Amino acid sequence: MTTKKGQKLKFIVGKKRSDFDRFTMKLMKRAMESRGVGGYWAPGLRTVVAYDRSYDEEGQTQDAIWKTLFHEASHQFMTLLTKGRIDTPVWLDEGTSSYFEGCVIKADGTIVKNNPAAQRLRSWYMQETGGAGHSLEELIAHERNLGPDSTGMGSYEGEYYSYGWALVYFLLNYEENDRRVYGTPITPDGRVPADYKAVKKAGRLVYRDAYQKYLAHFSKNGCDGDRYYPLEMAKKYFVEEIADPDVPDWAAFEARWRKFTTSLYQEQEEMGMEFADVLQARSRGYLMIEDFERARITAEQADDKRSEDAETYRLLALANLGEGRKEDAIFWMIRHWELVWPAGKNEETDAAIEWLEKNGGKEFIKQYISPTQEAIATLQTLCEETAASGYPKMATLFALHGTQVFGMKPDGLSGFLDLELSKDDEGGPDDYRMWQAAYNKGTEGNRRYVTPELSTDIVTYETDGVLINNPEGRARSGLEYTDMTALRDLRPPFELRGSVIVDGSWGELFLGLDHRKVPKGALLFGMHGENQVVRFDTMKLRTDANSGTAFFVHDQVGGLQFKPEGEIRFHIRVFEDGLADIKINDMKVLALPEEFDTRMWTGSFALSSDDGTISLWKGFEVRPNTAFWPVP
Repeated sequence: MTTKKGQKLKFIVGKKRSDFDRFTMKLMKRAMESRGVGGYWAPGLRTVVAYDRSYDEEGQTQDAIWKTLFHEASHQFMTLLTKGRIDTPVWLDEGTSSYFEGCVIKADGTIVKNNPAAQRLRSWYMQETGGAGHSLEELIAHERNLGPDSTGMGSYEGEYYSYGWALVYFLLNYEENDRRVYGTPITPDGRVPADYKAVKKAGRLVYRDAYQKYLAHFSKNGCDGDRYYPLEMAKKYFVEEIADPDVPDWAAFEARWRKFTTSLYQEQEEMGMEFADVLQARSRGYLMIEDFERARITAEQADDKRSEDAETYRLLALANLGEGRKEDAIFWMIRHWELVWPAGKNEETDAAIEWLEKNGGKEFIKQYISPTQEAIATLQTLCEETAASGYPKMATLFALHGTQVFGMKPDGLSGFLDLELSKDDEGGPDDYRMWQAAYNKGTEGNRRYVTPELSTDIVTYETDGVLINNPEGRARSGLEYTDMTALRDLRPPFELRGSVIVDGSWGELFLGLDHRKVPKGALLFGMHGENQVVRFDTMKLRTDANSGTAFFVHDQVGGLQFKPEGEIRFHIRVFEDGLADIKINDMKVLALPEEFDTRMWTGSFALSSDDGTISLWKGFEVRPNTAFWPVP
């Protein structure tokens, strides 16, 4: 990588920790003692060194390497900006670098900026609510503002990283009369206040210019030999010069920051798909003031909360057009059309066609949209003729195949599917919501864990299931997801069935995985004393600030015990209202706890084994709520 001034930046990225240590010894002539460090910036060598922590560290995914690279590479720009000074405020350097951990690389290579860095946000909230928090004075007047200490450590301790990130994110995103501070608070049970969904013109960014002034000041002057000087200047730039009557002093500023960041945590971590409505309203507010970048970023966040949403796609089209990204805008408006036209929303369909004609999409209308409409109209006519000739099942299959080929479910075809599905809700021969095997990969799905001390199979696919081995120590099977596209985003109603044999502690079925692969709950199968047990748990993700790792916290909300039979057979039914029940072996059907609501059952699922446990899952099948037919 080369900057505009021609200065080269070198990346050294290892596969595992031993590679990282070897590079570090070669470059720095010393080892990196902290196990929680995934990378670093060596300014004198203009080099970023990092490694893939998911290879041999529990709780890490490959997303971590991108966050590390975004963080460490941003140090280069701070080094250039400050001309290599070592006495800039440590929160400004590390907090700004942590801010870039929220960046996301999309499939087309573009980088989405200004997303909250989820792990930093979780860590901040855990510290705040767990009694291990810090004041802004402790953060800004840190003793390492004057440069590295006697051990050579120049950055602050791990527990401060989330605080540096939180302050920078606040300064760059707090808006005048921000509803995250002035709005009705989100309720403890996760309900979104009505005023959050109202579309309002976005307020100006109150602190962004002040942050830029602060950055420029310390890039030029440094801390002037006084660790408290950055705090004095923060009070000057963020309180005195802003002169907000609601923030007369530093304590009021800190209270505003805490309330904003707490609300941000609730939005990102506790709100489900419904919160996409709020983000859509917020995006429209940005469009009203022609802040197209924030409108796009917020719409992308809405897409993360709830995919396949026509309004989100429309907002992405408008925002991208405003930014001058014409091709991206056309793409999103076509995606919008692909949802509103099949749903019979004629007014929105006409508006999408008119927009495309006006903004350079005439050829897409001619070559894609019009032929698609004609083809589906013909298919609908053929289905009607087939049904009228006395072959309604063939008409259903005809319509089903058509919806799979086109990737959409037009009103004219859905009637043929819904008619048949409603006739036999218990899964008889006329029901096309067929059971689908979730774990039927061949040997290509097998995985081994190999180190000098250990060589073992951790995932082995059998003819009718999957064996998951999680030995004691650092070898971990992780979560075993399904490769079936149709089963990655389940919504009630649907059913799960299968069996499991457990040797050790728990065989784990995780439920409600969102786009980040974070589960909302789990069913644990195992032994307790002389009885077999099925335990029902809700789950939350927590972050260890110092080690930089994430872990799940279980909260048991129910369960049952029964005489051991070796194999535990289960059949779970999830109904449209989110209520669910389970049948274990030949026992009576048992209602699952009320905590297992619609949010618990929305998303994907995964299997795993607890430490020191082997679990064999056989015949694991899903019967989703949409029609399915095994077309190659």
